[in-house]
Amino acid sequence: MKYSLREKVVIAAVFAVFFCVYLANIAPAINSDDSPETVIACHTLGVQHPPGYPLIAMLGKVFIQLPAGSVMFRVNLMSAFFNVLAGLLLFFMVSGFFSGRKTYERMFIGFTAAAIYMFSATAWLQASTAKGGIYTLNSLLTLICFWAIFNIKKSIRYFYLFGFIWGVSMGNHWTSTAAIAPAFLLYLFFRRRLITPGQAGIAAVFFLAGASVYLFAVIRTLGGAAYGWGEIRSVQDLFWLITRAQYAGIEVKHTLGDTLNLLSYHIRNFFLKETPLLAGLLFIPGVWRALKTRRDEAAALLAAYVMIVLSVASVATPPPNTEWLIKPYLVSSMIYAAFFAAFFAAFVTERIKRHSTAAAASV
Repeated sequence: MKYSLREKVVIAAVFAVFFCVYLANIAPAINSDDSPETVIACHTLGVQHPPGYPLIAMLGKVFIQLPAGSVMFRVNLMSAFFNVLAGLLLFFMVSGFFSGRKTYERMFIGFTAAAIYMFSATAWLQASTAKGGIYTLNSLLTLICFWAIFNIKKSIRYFYLFGFIWGVSMGNHWTSTAAIAPAFLLYLFFRRRLITPGQAGIAAVFFLAGASVYLFAVIRTLGGAAYGWGEIRSVQDLFWLITRAQYAGIEVKHTLGDTLNLLSYHIRNFFLKETPLLAGLLFIPGVWRALKTRRDEAAALLAAYVMIVLSVASVATPPPNTEWLIKPYLVSSMIYAAFFAAFFAAFVTERIKRHSTAAAASV
């Protein structure tokens, strides 16, 4: 979908404003979470607590080279940057779903989706802290994966790109990436006639190439990294890191009651507190509208939302009365809130347009 120069300027200006708003909110130093560890890992190219987060350490090292504020501020800036990119990609994906509409309508729908995601409470907060970069990067990589597989009809190269980015995302927050695998597989099932076994094999190679980012943990440990969580010197050590084995004793204590409690908390927060202007209430009617107009894509997105929420609620073990601790793990769930709310907003604007046209014609 092409935009004129004027339209591109408008898009750039809007997201520049969004980024400036983010800049005004970025923490000048560190937040009282795991952000100090993230900053140290980025600064020293170290290995964080399991599952290690090698990708964010390498990207953070790049941002630390920027001549802007303190080292801590630069890593915080990275978090905001990833979230703005996620919002921009969300804009293009959502507006692309409505290619039959007039340009200003597509842009309005796209901006609506981007704003709902970017200014949802948890995405906004995580975009201002160093540790939040893991979650905002996860949102960005998730969107790239969906964008790639949604374009498989155009070229098989998008499938290979999907395989590579999915692999790379394993080096960031693999538990979230793995949780939505059924959603990717569902969409690929819908497009199974477009993919041969040989092409699937090539995509698998790209996936492994992307996932090789985890070799960073071994390389840095052997290289004498100043900071590292454990001694990652063998395949067994790497397996311990990736599988988060040290948390097994805590997670096995999780009960069905814990799952139901966390689901209840998420539902209340998601619909009534998380999104600006209660946009979360548009989620369910948006799902209905999206399934009617873009069934395959909507089914995959809905499956991803369900899987990420269930995975977190089924494993997380926050102390009593601290259910809010699960919110960062669910930043990417706001992607789906934005998608479906935008679909319903598009439906409403179309109805208003029709009624206005009919009213004008009757005068």
